[in-house]
Amino acid sequence: MTTTPDYAGLIARLEGWDRCYPGNINIELAVDEATQALSTLLESNAALEGERDEFRAKLAETIGKLMVANQRVRELETLSMNLEAEAKNAESERDRLAERVALEFKAGSEVPDVARGNMEACIIMMRSRHTGKNFTMPAYYLNSYPLEFEDGCGDPNCEDMHDDGCPVTGWFYDNANFEYENCYYRIEGECLAWALIPDATVVESAIARSLVKGGGDE
Repeated sequence: MTTTPDYAGLIARLEGWDRCYPGNINIELAVDEATQALSTLLESNAALEGERDEFRAKLAETIGKLMVANQRVRELETLSMNLEAEAKNAESERDRLAERVALEFKAGSEVPDVARGNMEACIIMMRSRHTGKNFTMPAYYLNSYPLEFEDGCGDPNCEDMHDDGCPVTGWFYDNANFEYENCYYRIEGECLAWALIPDATVVESAIARSLVKGGGDE
């Protein structure tokens, strides 16, 4: 256990000792020198205490700032990692969408996965029933899609009247006329292959990716 010396009390005792022996020059000088030395030491110690307290305060302030800075660095590192991950995900998604732009043809023996009562736009390669030549064209694959017929759909198993039209399945092309906005006609021929048509967002992504890789517009 350590204690702080009582310099002020020691000075007071020396001054009292000086008064007890008046006229003794040696004692008076010794007491004066000791008192002066102790006073100087006391003042110096007080100054050191003040400087130490100031240093402690500044040290505590600096440590606080370092802790805040360290927390900020960690936050920036986390943000950087998240941004890097998002950039990689965006690039992967862009590549995935770009790959979808390249038409993936499937055999004509397969059919598109279309929900009942819906249709899907495709590019198909057909073999003409009349000429035997192959050609490509846009088409729709209908899966039990309701169409209205002027003279019936021609299916003997189909009821004569349907409120929403006769459900039909197969490959069709559309052609507008003066009476109807869209008219669908069954394609006569053999479907050899087909591919889904990518939507606009996929094409736009592919164009943007192409511009980035190519350095932009010339």
